[in-house]
Amino acid sequence: MNQFPIELLQPINTVLNAKIFKNDFLKIPATLFYTIEITLAEIELENKKINTSLYLDFIRFNIYKLQDLENCIFEFPINPTSGFIEGSVYFFDVHNPVDVRKMEFLTIKNNSIDTTLYFDIDFEYESTNYSKLNNCELKLDLQFGELSIDTDIMNAENFDEKIANEI
Repeated sequence: MNQFPIELLQPINTVLNAKIFKNDFLKIPATLFYTIEITLAEIELENKKINTSLYLDFIRFNIYKLQDLENCIFEFPINPTSGFIEGSVYFFDVHNPVDVRKMEFLTIKNNSIDTTLYFDIDFEYESTNYSKLNNCELKLDLQFGELSIDTDIMNAENFDEKIANEI
Protein backbone atom coordinates (compact mmCIF):
# COMPACT_ATOMS: atom_id res chain seq x y z
CA MET A 1 0.00 0.00 0.00
CA ASN A 2 1.15 3.55 -0.75
CA GLN A 3 1.84 6.15 1.93
CA PHE A 4 -0.12 9.38 1.38
CA PRO A 5 2.23 12.39 1.55
CA ILE A 6 0.79 14.29 4.54
CA GLU A 7 2.71 17.44 3.56
CA LEU A 8 0.25 17.84 0.68
CA LEU A 9 -2.50 18.78 3.15
CA GLN A 10 -2.16 22.57 3.14
CA PRO A 11 -5.14 24.54 4.49
CA ILE A 12 -6.03 27.66 2.51
CA ASN A 13 -9.33 28.52 4.19
CA THR A 14 -10.76 27.32 7.50
CA VAL A 15 -14.11 28.17 9.06
CA LEU A 16 -15.74 27.31 12.38
CA ASN A 17 -19.54 27.51 12.10
CA ALA A 18 -22.23 26.74 14.65
CA LYS A 19 -25.65 25.19 14.17
CA ILE A 20 -28.59 24.56 16.42
CA PHE A 21 -29.78 21.12 15.33
CA LYS A 22 -32.43 18.69 16.45
CA ASN A 23 -33.70 15.34 15.25
CA ASP A 24 -36.72 13.80 16.95
CA PHE A 25 -36.22 10.44 15.22
CA LEU A 26 -32.68 10.12 16.63
CA LYS A 27 -33.82 11.66 19.93
CA ILE A 28 -31.45 14.63 19.60
CA PRO A 29 -32.97 17.67 21.30
CA ALA A 30 -32.17 21.19 20.05
CA THR A 31 -28.41 21.20 20.56
CA LEU A 32 -25.61 23.58 19.64
CA PHE A 33 -23.07 21.79 17.44
CA TYR A 34 -20.01 23.20 15.72
CA THR A 35 -18.67 22.36 12.28
CA ILE A 36 -15.26 22.99 10.78
CA GLU A 37 -14.53 23.13 7.06
CA ILE A 38 -10.89 23.11 6.03
CA THR A 39 -10.45 23.91 2.34
CA LEU A 40 -7.18 22.44 1.14
CA ALA A 41 -4.84 23.81 -1.51
CA GLU A 42 -5.04 21.96 -4.81
CA ILE A 43 -3.18 18.66 -4.61
CA GLU A 44 -1.49 16.98 -7.55
CA LEU A 45 -1.28 13.23 -7.00
CA GLU A 46 -1.14 10.32 -9.45
CA ASN A 47 -1.16 12.82 -12.34
CA LYS A 48 -4.50 14.20 -11.16
CA LYS A 49 -5.43 17.54 -9.64
CA ILE A 50 -7.54 17.18 -6.52
CA ASN A 51 -9.61 19.93 -4.90
CA THR A 52 -11.15 18.88 -1.61
CA SER A 53 -11.87 19.87 1.97
CA LEU A 54 -11.79 18.25 5.37
CA TYR A 55 -15.25 18.38 6.98
CA LEU A 56 -15.77 17.99 10.72
CA ASP A 57 -19.36 17.86 11.98
CA PHE A 58 -21.28 17.44 15.24
CA ILE A 59 -18.52 18.92 17.39
CA ARG A 60 -19.41 19.65 21.01
CA PHE A 61 -17.44 22.20 23.01
CA ASN A 62 -18.39 22.82 26.60
CA ILE A 63 -18.23 26.61 26.26
CA TYR A 64 -20.58 29.52 26.75
CA LYS A 65 -19.05 31.87 24.17
CA LEU A 66 -16.38 31.57 21.46
CA GLN A 67 -13.87 33.52 23.57
CA ASP A 68 -13.92 30.54 25.98
CA LEU A 69 -12.03 28.50 23.36
CA GLU A 70 -8.85 30.54 23.89
CA ASN A 71 -6.04 28.47 25.47
CA CYS A 72 -8.22 25.34 25.70
CA ILE A 73 -7.56 21.75 24.69
CA PHE A 74 -10.41 19.37 23.84
CA GLU A 75 -9.96 15.62 23.46
CA PHE A 76 -12.47 13.48 21.58
CA PRO A 77 -13.21 9.75 21.41
CA ILE A 78 -12.89 7.89 18.12
CA ASN A 79 -15.94 6.79 16.11
CA PRO A 80 -18.19 4.98 17.14
CA THR A 81 -17.76 6.03 20.80
CA SER A 82 -20.35 8.60 21.86
CA GLY A 83 -19.03 12.16 21.57
CA PHE A 84 -16.87 11.50 18.51
CA ILE A 85 -16.53 14.05 15.71
CA GLU A 86 -18.01 13.05 12.37
CA GLY A 87 -15.12 13.77 10.03
CA SER A 88 -14.39 13.08 6.38
CA VAL A 89 -12.33 14.05 3.38
CA TYR A 90 -12.94 12.99 -0.22
CA PHE A 91 -9.94 11.71 -2.15
CA PHE A 92 -9.96 9.38 -5.14
CA ASP A 93 -13.75 9.83 -5.44
CA VAL A 94 -14.40 8.09 -2.12
CA HIS A 95 -15.23 8.97 1.47
CA ASN A 96 -12.22 8.74 3.79
CA PRO A 97 -13.12 8.96 7.50
CA VAL A 98 -11.22 11.47 9.60
CA ASP A 99 -10.91 10.68 13.31
CA VAL A 100 -10.15 13.79 15.36
CA ARG A 101 -8.45 12.96 18.65
CA LYS A 102 -7.69 16.43 19.92
CA MET A 103 -8.02 20.16 19.20
CA GLU A 104 -5.80 22.72 20.78
CA PHE A 105 -6.91 26.35 20.69
CA LEU A 106 -4.48 29.18 21.32
CA THR A 107 -4.90 32.91 20.75
CA ILE A 108 -7.95 34.70 19.35
CA LYS A 109 -7.11 37.51 16.92
CA ASN A 110 -9.16 39.35 14.29
CA ASN A 111 -12.18 37.00 14.31
CA SER A 112 -10.05 33.84 14.19
CA ILE A 113 -8.21 31.52 16.54
CA ASP A 114 -4.90 29.70 16.14
CA THR A 115 -5.74 26.01 16.30
CA THR A 116 -3.90 22.70 16.08
CA LEU A 117 -5.88 19.67 14.93
CA TYR A 118 -4.68 16.14 15.79
CA PHE A 119 -6.27 13.44 13.64
CA ASP A 120 -6.07 10.22 11.61
CA ILE A 121 -7.32 9.62 8.04
CA ASP A 122 -8.53 6.15 7.11
CA PHE A 123 -7.62 5.82 3.44
CA GLU A 124 -8.18 2.06 3.71
CA TYR A 125 -11.91 2.48 4.43
CA GLU A 126 -12.89 2.37 0.74
CA SER A 127 -9.73 0.82 -0.71
CA THR A 128 -7.83 3.82 -2.07
CA ASN A 129 -4.53 1.88 -2.24
CA TYR A 130 -3.16 4.25 0.42
CA SER A 131 -2.54 3.20 3.99
CA LYS A 132 -4.19 4.82 6.98
CA LEU A 133 -2.48 7.97 8.24
CA ASN A 134 -2.09 8.13 12.01
CA ASN A 135 -1.04 10.90 14.35
CA CYS A 136 -1.41 13.76 11.88
CA GLU A 137 -1.17 17.36 12.96
CA LEU A 138 -2.46 20.41 11.12
CA LYS A 139 -2.04 24.05 12.16
CA LEU A 140 -5.00 26.27 11.32
CA ASP A 141 -5.98 29.92 11.42
CA LEU A 142 -9.60 29.05 12.17
CA GLN A 143 -12.02 31.81 11.16
CA PHE A 144 -15.21 32.32 13.15
CA GLY A 145 -18.19 31.79 10.83
CA GLU A 146 -21.95 31.82 11.17
CA LEU A 147 -24.68 30.43 13.39
CA SER A 148 -27.57 28.67 11.66
CA ILE A 149 -30.73 27.16 13.07
CA ASP A 150 -32.11 23.88 11.72
CA THR A 151 -35.25 24.37 9.62
CA ASP A 152 -37.17 21.91 11.83
CA ILE A 153 -36.63 24.31 14.72
CA MET A 154 -37.31 27.49 12.72
CA ASN A 155 -40.57 26.09 11.32
CA ALA A 156 -41.84 24.62 14.58
CA GLU A 157 -45.13 26.08 15.80
CA ASN A 158 -43.60 26.73 19.20
CA PHE A 159 -40.40 28.38 17.89
CA ASP A 160 -39.23 31.02 20.31
CA GLU A 161 -36.44 33.29 19.05
CA LYS A 162 -35.50 34.24 22.63
CA ILE A 163 -34.94 30.58 23.55
CA ALA A 164 -32.96 30.03 20.34
CA ASN A 165 -30.72 33.00 21.20
CA GLU A 166 -30.14 31.58 24.68
CA ILE A 167 -29.16 28.18 23.24
